[in-house]
Amino acid sequence: MKKETKIIHTSNYKGRESLYGSINPPIVRASTVAFESYNQMSNPPADKVAYGRYGIEPMRTFRKAISDLEGAYDSIITSCGVQAVSISLIGVLKAGDHVLIADNVYDPASRFGTAFLPNFGIEVTFFDALKLDSLKDIIKDKTKAIFFEVPASLTMEFPDIDAIVSFAKKHSLISIIDNTWGAGYLFKPLDLGVDISVQAITKYVVGHADTMMGSVAIKNKDLFKTVQSRATIFGISVSPDDIYLALRGLKTLAVRLNQHHDNAMEVVAFLDAHPLIDEVFCPALSTSPGYEHWKKHCTKTNGLISFTFKENYGDAYIGKFIDNLKFFPAGYSWGGFESIISMAKPIRSVSGWDKNRVIRLHIGLEASEDIIQDLDDSLKTI
Repeated sequence: MKKETKIIHTSNYKGRESLYGSINPPIVRASTVAFESYNQMSNPPADKVAYGRYGIEPMRTFRKAISDLEGAYDSIITSCGVQAVSISLIGVLKAGDHVLIADNVYDPASRFGTAFLPNFGIEVTFFDALKLDSLKDIIKDKTKAIFFEVPASLTMEFPDIDAIVSFAKKHSLISIIDNTWGAGYLFKPLDLGVDISVQAITKYVVGHADTMMGSVAIKNKDLFKTVQSRATIFGISVSPDDIYLALRGLKTLAVRLNQHHDNAMEVVAFLDAHPLIDEVFCPALSTSPGYEHWKKHCTKTNGLISFTFKENYGDAYIGKFIDNLKFFPAGYSWGGFESIISMAKPIRSVSGWDKNRVIRLHIGLEASEDIIQDLDDSLKTI
């Protein structure tokens, strides 16, 4: 079965078996769940949810859908992507442990490693994801996990995921990847040997910029039980209405990603040839660091790209460029149907960053000709 078909059919709600024959799962809003008897309450069957927070419908359908998408044993659904990152780490670490984190990960994930974990006796060491030979010099006897992102946030370099997995298995480390870029569709890290795949479902799975959610997909049953038991303590709860929207977005994931790819590659070609642009960051670009690893594991990219100007423009010029765009509102998310723009200075604690500020674009589903014309018109103003 092709993955485009699998997304739609393998995790469908069994509507034909329901009272009304609905194709999509019903939205069940519940806190208290009634038991049929004292005996059932004292000895609940495995498929009985004891309380609404644990998820009834459509949570069950969505958990299975994400697990099928990622190739996981089971998944934990969280209220946002940052929470998914946090749960994946505290789900496998305890006081006295040591964790390795790539220094080019999503900034809130990096800050979780610097501002939260050390307060609970967990040591963090950052590493350069493109210089994996350094890992042998920073691993410790108490190292328990390694966390990385593919590709890198903002600058899109694609690390050697096979080498990271090999290193993790050699040293009995739990490997955790932020797979928001891949969305469980562009590539499947759990199939490559990664233990835990984290996503900000907010981005491509939802796809419509109207719901925040995260997922923690776990390959191994025992590891899932461990992380789930800790996640339950934190009282994670997700609205069934939001779950419904995410499940609906999932059904069109393949179609949307294909169009995001096509549009983005046309924009990449335009920017790469533009005289004001210094460097374009896109893993599908042959000059991108780690391009050979992207090519090995992926056939397409998504709509997320970024670039730097040749000149070190200040706020006045960058602001003028952004404010003159018609189809790129300024904002901090991505993955929706719309194009959007943001700007940041990458923070690299190990690998460093001595280039100009990065302009990040998410290329939406508008006509590529309109997107390129909009960028060209605004570039002319500076």
